[in-house]
Amino acid sequence: MWHSYASAFEIIAGSLLLITGGDQAVDISAADILAIEFPDGRQRTADVLFCENGRLVIQFELDMLVELVRAEDEAGSFAQFRLSEGFSRQIWLVQ
Repeated sequence: MWHSYASAFEIIAGSLLLITGGDQAVDISAADILAIEFPDGRQRTADVLFCENGRLVIQFELDMLVELVRAEDEAGSFAQFRLSEGFSRQIWLVQ
């Protein structure tokens, strides 16, 4: 399971996900689970269906598929997260 943080209160086009690996490199693959924390403290989980070539597809419950692409945090949405040595993170943009 990978822990992640959403930049918005819902997973909508244009929002970002920061996926963290703690002291490990983030290496997401199909069948992994994302634990997503929203700015208001809510948490949801999503299954990873596909992750390859900078493209990630996740599914919430049985109904909602979401496609994301690798991105940079140009706006500084996750500036409050302190990076430490060995810390790994990936930022993904919801399509």
